[in-house]
Amino acid sequence: MNESNTLVSLLHQVMLVEARYRSHTSTTGEQFNIFQILGVESAEVRTHSAFLAELLNPKGSHGQQELFLTLFIQQLGLVGVEAKDATVEVEKHIGLLNEDSLAGGRIDICLFPENGHPIFIENKIFAADQKNQLLRYHTYNPEAKLLYLTLDGSEPGQHTTGGSIKQETVQSVSYATDIILWLELCRKEAVTQPLVRETITQYIHLLKNITGQSTNKMMTEEVKKLILQDPGAVASAQLIRNAFDQIRSEVRQAIYSELDTAFRGVFASNDQVAFTYKGYIVNFAWDRDANNDFFYGFPAYKQDGIGGICKHGDFDELAVVLRAQNKNFKRTNWWAGFVTPPGFTKVERCTAQELCELATPAGRQALVTRTVSEATHYLEQLKAKYGLQQEPAS
Repeated sequence: MNESNTLVSLLHQVMLVEARYRSHTSTTGEQFNIFQILGVESAEVRTHSAFLAELLNPKGSHGQQELFLTLFIQQLGLVGVEAKDATVEVEKHIGLLNEDSLAGGRIDICLFPENGHPIFIENKIFAADQKNQLLRYHTYNPEAKLLYLTLDGSEPGQHTTGGSIKQETVQSVSYATDIILWLELCRKEAVTQPLVRETITQYIHLLKNITGQSTNKMMTEEVKKLILQDPGAVASAQLIRNAFDQIRSEVRQAIYSELDTAFRGVFASNDQVAFTYKGYIVNFAWDRDANNDFFYGFPAYKQDGIGGICKHGDFDELAVVLRAQNKNFKRTNWWAGFVTPPGFTKVERCTAQELCELATPAGRQALVTRTVSEATHYLEQLKAKYGLQQEPAS
């Protein structure tokens, strides 16, 4: 069989495997997941912290009182913690973050038992560790037990512990095992509460998906075995992968080029003065980050042109205003807020249908039009609120 025939045969066999698994997920309803439909599967605070805290809360809307919290304590082997009358708080503010990152910030989930030491949960889905984050929690309450919750149960590094927290103070917890096992126990106990039970089931499916335990994982394993049965298939698979990577790269570059052209056609210039804010000059600009993701937003400078000042407390108000318009606005030392268009970030993980749409001029134009419209809206709202200054003050 020549290379072309091997390639066609491999594609045909893979399509058959995919069709079989698609039929299975359609039958079970596994593809219907409210968290993914709403696009909040990776939102640490709004989805994961909020959902876990609600289940852990004895006064939560699940109506199971302290049962779920008791199962959590048992699953993690937490000693000396009583579930009864415990209180739960999400995003607890522990003071303003100081300049050396040794105090202040927010704790993702706090458990306060009526008797015993509190439990602070640092919830990490995809976000990177913050400097001295666990150390700050420990400084706030040295008696608290710290749970470091990640997808795979990895150990916290010195960047977040500051290298000065005792090992027994921090316990690593895994979504892939610890949390899923606990949720399965909760689901079993909620057998008479169909809405609670099915919501937990959907959340379990979400976690299995983001930790590589979903039906897609099993399908991938079967395809791997299929490829390894034939050396010719291995070569064909590599050819397909190379072609697919090139397609994604070309689509990403086309989107960036068309967005850049559209922005230059609508806005006066890149890094133009947009408005003044508390004596600072705030510009509107766009660029690409280290991952080649397109983004736009608002860098800020002092009157003398010095930047790198957006983490100053003066910019807290502006950060809140931006996030009120779009929760995905992020803040750095140089940017009061920046955001990446949703469609652009999906290029690396979009579905086959989405990729095919973005590969067409019409599909990209829809993304470009939407992005320009959103950017224009944000810019005009901020100009109206803070006032446009055409020339920086001297």
